[in-house]
Amino acid sequence: TNLRDGKWNLSPEKKVNHGWDKLVDTWIECIPTIGDKIPSAYRIWQSSNRYLKAGMLDRADRCERLNYLFHNSYVPASLELEGEVIFAYGGIGVILHKDAEIAPGVTIGANVTIGGNGSKTRIDQRVNKLTTVPKICALTVIGAGANITGGIEIGPLSIIAPNTVVIKSVPAGSIIAGAPGKEIGRVTIENALRYKAKFLPARSWSEEKYMTFVKENLSV
Repeated sequence: TNLRDGKWNLSPEKKVNHGWDKLVDTWIECIPTIGDKIPSAYRIWQSSNRYLKAGMLDRADRCERLNYLFHNSYVPASLELEGEVIFAYGGIGVILHKDAEIAPGVTIGANVTIGGNGSKTRIDQRVNKLTTVPKICALTVIGAGANITGGIEIGPLSIIAPNTVVIKSVPAGSIIAGAPGKEIGRVTIENALRYKAKFLPARSWSEEKYMTFVKENLSV
């Protein structure tokens, strides 16, 4: 049996003598057998969000804790994602603010923080109110260890290099690196095919579909 069947092997195959640490061994016995797939942070968030909307607050809270245990991540149940977001390596060390606005097709690397502070504000059009939390537009790639904070907007098709600190809005197609982040390059209509493989969802797209998206989201 395995997780895909919805079954957990909660007991070891043979009796274990608690010779080292009863607390640790108790947790070990609750972990599925080797080979069972650990759900990604995104998949766990999906369940937490569904349970929250169904009014099953205890199960939503348990999902949040599960993300912490499995991935050392905080992905709150109340976070609203418009579509699938890719968490690299399953979502290790990711911290997302509950009011973050993250579009479909965004890739979030390990140990990324998307948080809020009072230095910048923008209008969250979902609720028509000022917010100090970022908006990440479609097909953006956020490298491992990056930190994006404040009421700023990261335009679509942007690439945020690993360990970059972004505290200001950047236009579509920006390639940002450093602390604080500065533009080091640009994705344009002319060079977009060179960057196609960087955008994980676009890897399976035809060149025609990809270029249509590029032209719709990048200014000439």
